Amino acid sequence: MNKFINRADVGKNKYGVTLDRTDLSLDDWIVHAQEEFMDALLYLEKIKEITNKNYKKETNVIYKDDSIVNSVLNKIISEKKEDSWLDKAQNDLLDNIINLEKMKKN
Repeated sequence: MNKFINRADVGKNKYGVTLDRTDLSLDDWIVHAQEEFMDALLYLEKIKEITNKNYKKETNVIYKDDSIVNSVLNKIISEKKEDSWLDKAQNDLLDNIINLEKMKKN
């Protein structure tokens, strides 16, 4: 709960407003939420990039002399990437963005 309070304080200090503001329409709020979700998707992409790079680096160090093992590990890594929890999180965020867009049109 403290994280939410601290985050609200950061927003108030940075933008000079709180979520209690009344100058935004429902569409404006939806656009803000979509932008936040898109930012989250970018953060998840970066996390995936770092995670995969570090994982590949670790496996290359351990198996640097065995190209067959390396090729198998790289295949596992690529398959793991497709089914990762990060991809699920990104898909969930995309679903939320789409749902917000539908709400905006109604």
